[in-house]
This record gives sequence, C-alpha cells and structure tokens, in this order.
Amino acid sequence: MAKPRIAADVFFLDRESKRPLQTQIRETVVASILSKQALPGSLMPSSRKLAEHLGVARMTVTLAFQDLVDQGYLETQSRSGYLVADTDAIPRLPAGDAA
Repeated sequence: MAKPRIAADVFFLDRESKRPLQTQIRETVVASILSKQALPGSLMPSSRKLAEHLGVARMTVTLAFQDLVDQGYLETQSRSGYLVADTDAIPRLPAGDAA
C-alpha cells in the first residue's frame, strides 16, 4: 500500500521575517506534524518539489529535513525520501519554545 504524500503547498515561508529560511522550513514542518496535519508514516514532499514551491535552493530544504531527522521528527527511507516519524516518542517543548 502506498504511503500518503504531503502536498508541498501545505508549507510556506514569510519573506518579511528575519528568521533564516531553514529555520522557517523546520518550524512549518514541525507545526504540521504536531497539529496532526502530517501523520506518522506520511511522505514529505521531495526536497526538489518543496524547494521549487518555496522558491529556495534545494540544499536549504535538504539541510532543514536532515536537522528534523536528527531531532526525531522525520525519518529517511531508502529510495523514498523523508517521512514523518512517530512523534509520540518525541518530548514536547513547553509552550512558547519554538522547535
């Protein structure tokens, strides 16, 4: 059975913000996971597709995704890309602390 894929248009950047683009990508991905908009096992958009949608370099997306793997929000799957990890095991930050 095919895993559901999250559409790239779920994610956005605030071009007026002074926060780095990688940070904004990480924050929007984490917010979609914690709000259950992105469910465990769902495939993230490809780095190429998300970079094109956001108007950023592919490496910016790849580095953000890799940071989220390191933090336990995403997992890599050979030849499939990145997918949402089971976040029940991730400790929650107190309210007001951004990921």
